[in-house]
Amino acid sequence: MTSSNGGGGSAVIINNGGTIQGTVAGIYNSGQITAIGSDAYGIYNGSSGTITSITNLGTITASAAGIGNDGSTIRTLNNLQGGVSPLTYKGTLPTNYNVIVN
Repeated sequence: MTSSNGGGGSAVIINNGGTIQGTVAGIYNSGQITAIGSDAYGIYNGSSGTITSITNLGTITASAAGIGNDGSTIRTLNNLQGGVSPLTYKGTLPTNYNVIVN
């Protein structure tokens, strides 16, 4: 998937090596989400957005942060990614954050 911000900025490319699933329950990642581009986010929740949950069993990486939350609501973030390249996060913190121990 390739998208452009339309304002002359750089394109963003998301490469997925597993499963990204969006459901009523939220977003589920069991592979790799990599977003490339200036100020790119792997998952971005814009103003007035609500994400019920994000479950990350894989990796989410990007130049700005793996997850960006611009003053919006992420109710629950379940995260397995840690160690050498931990998940990065920018913006308003989720209501609930759960570390998954493997």
